[in-house]
Amino acid sequence: MTGQSVCFTRAEGVAAAEIDGEIVLMAPADRRCFGLNRTGTQVWELLPPPDSAGVTPDHLVGSLMDTYHVQQSVCLAEVTQLLAAMVDAGVASPAACATMSTDEERGDIG
Repeated sequence: MTGQSVCFTRAEGVAAAEIDGEIVLMAPADRRCFGLNRTGTQVWELLPPPDSAGVTPDHLVGSLMDTYHVQQSVCLAEVTQLLAAMVDAGVASPAACATMSTDEERGDIG
């Protein structure tokens, strides 16, 4: 993977509702709604809560690659774009990264 050090969590105070398997989020600052398709919903579900260590886009891509048959570079580009849009909408936040051992980073544990 790319070894990115930027991590993300859900933003504080975001309201979320599931409608037909997809999530609609409402940002607390301006009450704008942000709809997610099924893939975006999976990304949302993988984001830790605001008071937790964040996850990298690479971590999200690794989880998505288990479900979807897409090139890793395409998946990373789309996840990165989604995270940027989520941050802009106020529903996700940059966060401190969890510390992982080298084995965890390579996926050798668990």
